[in-house]
Amino acid sequence: MTPMMHDDRLIPFLIEISSAIGDLSRAIGTHPDEFLNRVYPPFLSRDELLAQCHACPELGRPDTAVSVSPDGSLEAIPYPDLFPELRANILIRISRALPHSTHPPMTDYLLGVARYFETPAFSNYLDMSALWMSTIDLPVIMPVVSDETYCDSRCGLKGTVDSAVFIADSQLTETLSLPSRSWASFLKRLPIAVDALPVAGMSSRVYRTAALDGALPNMKLRAWNLPNPHDVRRIKGTHQIIIYENTRSAFESDLKPALRRIFNSLTVRHTDDMLFDGLIRTLSAHELGHNYACFANARSLNDRHDTFEEMKANILPLLWVCFCLESGLMALDDAVAAICVYLALDLQDCILARETLSRRCYCLATALQMNYMLEHDAISIDNGDIRIDLNAIWNSNLDLLRICMAIMANGDRDSADRLIHSYGSISPYQKTLDRMIAASGSV
Repeated sequence: MTPMMHDDRLIPFLIEISSAIGDLSRAIGTHPDEFLNRVYPPFLSRDELLAQCHACPELGRPDTAVSVSPDGSLEAIPYPDLFPELRANILIRISRALPHSTHPPMTDYLLGVARYFETPAFSNYLDMSALWMSTIDLPVIMPVVSDETYCDSRCGLKGTVDSAVFIADSQLTETLSLPSRSWASFLKRLPIAVDALPVAGMSSRVYRTAALDGALPNMKLRAWNLPNPHDVRRIKGTHQIIIYENTRSAFESDLKPALRRIFNSLTVRHTDDMLFDGLIRTLSAHELGHNYACFANARSLNDRHDTFEEMKANILPLLWVCFCLESGLMALDDAVAAICVYLALDLQDCILARETLSRRCYCLATALQMNYMLEHDAISIDNGDIRIDLNAIWNSNLDLLRICMAIMANGDRDSADRLIHSYGSISPYQKTLDRMIAASGSV
């Protein structure tokens, strides 16, 4: 569908709403220690909490704090109820925006956001998420989600309430046409799990950022796969948001200075434009990968869930590039560029994880994949220099995907821990990380 023209008058009001939601997110606690102290009773063990959450699903909602009632039982308090003044400010901002909304899908969505913050029942959260999916063909979008359990190292259940305002970039979105149009054919080459939760459909777009103040502090967010609830994805599908500014910044400041220092496979034929296009495409494939083989039992992995979810989504872009090369959809130089820049992006997460707790599951996912490929000769590392073998990349990652899917399908925590024990160290490629830090000036 061709995007409608956007009304510039609405954008400042959407930014105000997003900023007000960001105030709520920061009040919940953007620092991991503050977050855990805010959302869980400190004296309860993980097993005790999970047992209670199983008995009372409200306690396991991603957007509720867990509190102790006077009789000693646990109760769920939705985040908006914790901060009535901040909720009131959000509702005021929405009321100011509504008269300036000229597209019915956006108006309906804003009313849905208001209903959720007025009465934060989970049914209203699901309705809000479904209404957002009706706005994705508009040129301006404002997702509101309870996203990213990565700050929740205790149970892996809770997220903050995040929001942002994005403006579609139709020209850059053309770069995503290859993953979008080839994805269905690619999936036919993979071992599809019959008990995976279905997704109605998928779409992708590159966006320019109007406001990111209300979203994922310290995450260096480059892409978003929304909405989060599988009940909504099953009916409405998903939308992949690729954020141009953050992606371009990561490429220019962190990746481009380091790429030719760490990958022997790159030559002068691999231009900067080729590398950036590879980054955009593999980022899209990563987000599309979050919709593949989603298992209800995967949540039984608890705090390990996010690591294996990210590893699954890290594996699929490499397999997709190999598929495109084999199918004649991508030239050899483009395939090498895409794989190298994507692996560099994953390695960058290991650097970010030193300072940001929310990146540690990404780092562990990268370690599992890198070390498995190293053991199976898909990559070789010599004093920090990485060389890739495309044939072995396909075979090793397909094997690792099968292992990952079996662990997630069964919620097999013991097997997850054994895999982490065998492949979870960053030591084999520490010199590569050191080279990246020296090249980019990362702290």
